[in-house]
Amino acid sequence: KMKRNDGSTKDFHFESEYLVAKPTTTVAPTKMNVLYKGIKNPIKVSAPGVPNENLSVSITGGNSLRATSNGEYEVQMSRSSPSQVFVVVKAEMEDGTTKELGRSEFRVKRLPKPYAKIGDIESSGNLSAGRLIASRGIRALYSDDFEFNLNCKVTSFRMNTFYKGGAVDATENSNEFNAEMKTIISALPSGTTVTFDKIFAIGDDGVKHEMSPIMIKII
Repeated sequence: KMKRNDGSTKDFHFESEYLVAKPTTTVAPTKMNVLYKGIKNPIKVSAPGVPNENLSVSITGGNSLRATSNGEYEVQMSRSSPSQVFVVVKAEMEDGTTKELGRSEFRVKRLPKPYAKIGDIESSGNLSAGRLIASRGIRALYSDDFEFNLNCKVTSFRMNTFYKGGAVDATENSNEFNAEMKTIISALPSGTTVTFDKIFAIGDDGVKHEMSPIMIKII
């Protein structure tokens, strides 16, 4: 109804159809504002007024994407992915046609470099020989503020110290002290410095890192 100048009203009859839906973000990362190479990244996808089952979601840059639940997807990022990619959202319309609803741009990064840790020591510190042996070996960790809970394991390292009047190098192709290292450590007098270097680790993305050395003074 529309009111006219003379005070009367005029009716305009029409019919229209529409969908009512809550406003939502089309594409949103669930843990970060970037996608990381070599691992599975979760994202959420929705479009106002379009059922999730009518959506078709893809990603550029030679990466892959699969649905994990209603509106949630898992993006497997390639290690060779370009630094910018697009998540493309399309919908199947009622007339059978497909319409692109939008595309969201994401930055792509490598996982951060891990750091090495022995017990509670990251770069240097003091430990008794017994506590050093009890720590069992070297761990590789990501920074506490990193969004993902990922695995990263030390694959090899070297131990340097002075033992029985001479310099000694011992190497191990795992993350744990071997029998030779334990024997040497247990015999070291107080004040002796033990250096662990050539520490290499591999994360879930398959990238190999050399981490900073750790120096420990026996007390």
